[in-house]
Amino acid sequence: MHSVCVIGTGPTALYTLHALLAAPQPLAITFYEKSGSAGTGMPYRAEINDPALLANIASIELPPLLETLQAWLESRSPRALDAMEIELDEVDERTFLPRVVLGTYFRDQFFRLLDLGQRRGFAIEARVGCEVLDIVPLPCAIRVTGIDSEGRQFSREFDEVVVATGHTVAADTATDATYFDSPYPTSRLHMCPPGRIGILGTSLSGIDAAVTIAARHGTFARDGSVYTPNAEAGGLRLTMMSRHGYLPEADFYCPLPYQPLDIFTDEAVDGEVAAGGDGLLDRLFALIARQLRAEAPSHPLAGHGMTADSFADVYFRPRSDADPLAWARENLRQTEDNRARRHTVAWRYAILRMHEPFERAVAALDEADHARFAGGLKRVFVDNYAAIPPASVRRILALAEAGCLEIARLGDDYELGGASEGPPYRLSSAGEERDFDAVVVAIGEPARSHADYPFPGLREHFARVERFGRPCTLDEDFRIPATRGGSVYFLALPYLLEGRPFVQGLVACHELGSLAAASIIHRAGPAPQSAAPELGIQPAA
Repeated sequence: MHSVCVIGTGPTALYTLHALLAAPQPLAITFYEKSGSAGTGMPYRAEINDPALLANIASIELPPLLETLQAWLESRSPRALDAMEIELDEVDERTFLPRVVLGTYFRDQFFRLLDLGQRRGFAIEARVGCEVLDIVPLPCAIRVTGIDSEGRQFSREFDEVVVATGHTVAADTATDATYFDSPYPTSRLHMCPPGRIGILGTSLSGIDAAVTIAARHGTFARDGSVYTPNAEAGGLRLTMMSRHGYLPEADFYCPLPYQPLDIFTDEAVDGEVAAGGDGLLDRLFALIARQLRAEAPSHPLAGHGMTADSFADVYFRPRSDADPLAWARENLRQTEDNRARRHTVAWRYAILRMHEPFERAVAALDEADHARFAGGLKRVFVDNYAAIPPASVRRILALAEAGCLEIARLGDDYELGGASEGPPYRLSSAGEERDFDAVVVAIGEPARSHADYPFPGLREHFARVERFGRPCTLDEDFRIPATRGGSVYFLALPYLLEGRPFVQGLVACHELGSLAAASIIHRAGPAPQSAAPELGIQPAA
């Protein structure tokens, strides 16, 4: 059998498996999972996430596996729903659910896919507690080495290797209850005292930190609108901080799947890329402006004086000019009103649909245009698609109403260090000083490149490729270049952000897994005449 190794068992691995089961002939597929729990994925694992944290994707947006998330919930027993604290009559396909619920769904789908594949004749095994330490391209195969669950070394060769390790997370070994270099795993934050806590970051990671700490020292109402601190937590004061102090928008109502664009299309973007890199960003922005004028002609973002460099300033100005919490309160009110009326804000929806075609051109931007893009349009696109569940905004507002939270704008010049006396940390910014009993750094995982790969064999392979003057970029199937006897597909999202800045979330996991699986099926060759019959699996793509 054609052999496939998949490193990781999170969503990208699941979507890869789902698509591989459409192969015309059975494959031998081995999964290696570093943790002791297969099929969940770090962002959705109960050991990593507080039960209060919400996923920012609803069933209607989530690419289905064997069934949609909503259908899966509707098939659960009352006892299972109670265990997940789900009231089915309060849930529909647009409801944002706790992340650990998505993790339970993924785990169930994973083992059902394993069973379905085995019944179809695939040789599938999932080995948990196994850490892969190296991947080495050989003349006739790809060698994978590591340590198994009993501490023994293993070494195996495969025709194909899929790296689906997802995001990384620090080990839960913190002994200092005052400084946390990441909010994850959130269990570490349970050590935070109910005192003055500084949280560096006002995006989703910062909100995760605030909600986790608050939930440890008090109780949110079911809808998140009220927070009541415990009797011994009267001193809890959370300060969320960032350069601009921007809170994310609440997720807005819009038609799904996306309605097609008529101006800023894939074909139009590809045409501009084909016309050359000189002035590419400005030509693309001209298309963006035309699309916005067609969708929302009276909005300031559609003005004729807009440029690629001024666009972000106009987009963020309402937040810059307002108190962050007042802005969040009004944004939430508008969002909930629009959702109740099923009304779509045209300019927001246009920006949301344009970020995917735009990504096709990012690699073609020259150095100067890329820097302009990173400082302007990229920030707008990321802010737009990274909108968060309304309940998350309600929780932040509830904490503020309870006197337990404030938002601070730091500007570009701030310094965090130890205090000479009193609390252990002092932050200085714009002539102000703030003291904290504990600090949480919640600014997200940085983008990485092939130079950061955790596998020495792959780093050495890329160095050899560079010495021969070959480009060190993944191909259109996210396959590592110049391997001979086998293929390595690198689908770990943080390592793809450099070239594809919007490749985040579960939709991207589905896309990546489907592409890699289609390539593997093609490389495995046609089915023999004795191939087992189909069992209803269709390609995920």
